[in-house]
Amino acid sequence: MNPTTGEVLALVGSADFDNVEIDGQVNMALAPRQPGSTIKPLVYLTTFRQEDRPLSERWTSGTLVADIEEQFPDGANPPYVPTDYDNKERGMVTVRTALANSLNIPAVRALQHAGISAFLDTAQRLGISTLTRPDYGLSLALGAGEIPLI
Repeated sequence: MNPTTGEVLALVGSADFDNVEIDGQVNMALAPRQPGSTIKPLVYLTTFRQEDRPLSERWTSGTLVADIEEQFPDGANPPYVPTDYDNKERGMVTVRTALANSLNIPAVRALQHAGISAFLDTAQRLGISTLTRPDYGLSLALGAGEIPLI
């Protein structure tokens, strides 16, 4: 990769390009994949850039958010109940702490606060063009959408 321009200069492929048993011709750099927790900074960014909200509703890195298990109903499916990687609850934490520790429940709360459409707008503004489904839920905060590496 050219560090100045971001241009991809070379890609290393599979062990055998012509082997269909290992999908040798699938370019995993371009194949959509779930980003997991790497999407969380964009979720929080969306909460920070909501200029249309009153100051009292805008989030900062110091905003307190609950890391407490909760059911998030969506009306069509059983409620979504995210947990953290260690199945612990930490009570009230700052956004800074939630992001630094990759906590799932606060990220879902952040997406709920910001709104899925606002998050999709943030992603689009940053060049992510593959999040186009009309039915994303709050699991999007934990990387449920698919994005190619490049």
